[in-house]
Amino acid sequence: MSMSDANPYSNPSQQPAGSSMVRPSQTMTLRRLDVFSVGKMLGVLYTIVGLFFGAIFAIVGLISAAAGGGAGAGDVVVSGVVGALFMVIMVPILYGIGGFIGGVIMAALYNLCANFVGGVRFDLE
Repeated sequence: MSMSDANPYSNPSQQPAGSSMVRPSQTMTLRRLDVFSVGKMLGVLYTIVGLFFGAIFAIVGLISAAAGGGAGAGDVVVSGVVGALFMVIMVPILYGIGGFIGGVIMAALYNLCANFVGGVRFDLE
């Protein structure tokens, strides 16, 4: 092969024009999950969900505290602000902890069940 015949910039994985060759899909089975990696992932995901719900709870709490006028209204507003801060801070933390614990438990149960059933099958292309 001479130097002029070879194209150093060509991609050998590209199929030639007019080629209808289809790559076959490969079926794989997920037999085991790393328990702590699933726990970490679900802990982070649930923390993000907790931020969303904590913000909603905080907004609803502030609106209800502001709407409750009358005697001692200043105390109600202050307690509403404290409650809103509590929701924004504690709900994501509690959701994250719950997501981690739930993820660890579910991954361990998956591993146990996969021993009997064989795991989840999926196709890769």
